[in-house]
Amino acid sequence: AIRLDFDMSSHWPRIRTLMSRYEQMDLADASVVVMTELYARSQVLTIDRRDFSIYRRNDRQVINFISPEKA
Repeated sequence: AIRLDFDMSSHWPRIRTLMSRYEQMDLADASVVVMTELYARSQVLTIDRRDFSIYRRNDRQVINFISPEKA
């Protein structure tokens, strides 16, 4: 089991900002990006290589993610 210590209501302003900045970003992606801002040494495990190559944490930092290679 995984337990996430993340209260979306306390990070809602940042989540909304991210979702307005990236047209394709949904609530789940925005929440993950905010969590990477809270935990700088984190890595994101995703199958969404295209979007996570575009998203930036803290507005300019590349997000470290693990994803399957392009087919």
